Amino acid sequence: MSEATVVTLPLGRRPLPSAGQVDLWISDLGSFPLLVEQPPSDSLEQRQSLKFGQRFLLRLLLGSYLGCPGKDIRFEYGATGKPVLVPELASSGLQFNLSHSGDWLAIAVTPGSPVGVDIECRRELPRSSALAHRFLSFPEAQLIDELVEPERSARFLAFWSRREALVKAMGASVVASTASIALEPVDGRPLALPSDWPAISHWTLLEPALPSELIGALALPQPGQTVKTMVLETAPVLPSSGVPIG
Repeated sequence: MSEATVVTLPLGRRPLPSAGQVDLWISDLGSFPLLVEQPPSDSLEQRQSLKFGQRFLLRLLLGSYLGCPGKDIRFEYGATGKPVLVPELASSGLQFNLSHSGDWLAIAVTPGSPVGVDIECRRELPRSSALAHRFLSFPEAQLIDELVEPERSARFLAFWSRREALVKAMGASVVASTASIALEPVDGRPLALPSDWPAISHWTLLEPALPSELIGALALPQPGQTVKTMVLETAPVLPSSGVPIG
């Protein structure tokens, strides 16, 4: 991965992103042993542990921008379940969105504009062609039909993550919106959006720098936005010198 900055815990007070910028935080929750225990794969306990880690890091990160403890961060939820800050915290102008895939967590933070982010772990999808014809526009599905694996699944995931990011920025329903979205088959820029959304010219749709395991997109109904990617890690454990302390 290029164009990303590594940041280690603990987080200090952080300034809000400047106007026109999105801070995108990427974390491998599997590398946070104190937050995420590792029960058997795909077990209920593992899923609950991952959700705890996601909520903990989200509150910790938002608290660092707002200058308050993570435990004081509280949310409201829209009709589709999109979390937003409660009014007394939202007065800061800070807006955010999160996505997770496998052990990976992405949190997008920006001032003054709704934002949507989606990440997908790279994987082969046995039904990628059928899924493309069901959820994508015909030109996009036709392009995917012409590819072979692993490019076919990767292109489907790229188109899907862009749609997810757009829908999440609007706090809308994927089922109700995806049929009205068409993306340019080569570069993925929006060609058609739901009629009650901001005009296409108002949107920024980006593919941020991500670890090689991930495919993802970030969307805002504001033109000319940029993104800064940061990878949040725990501080490295230094080997013991063998010299007693004290």
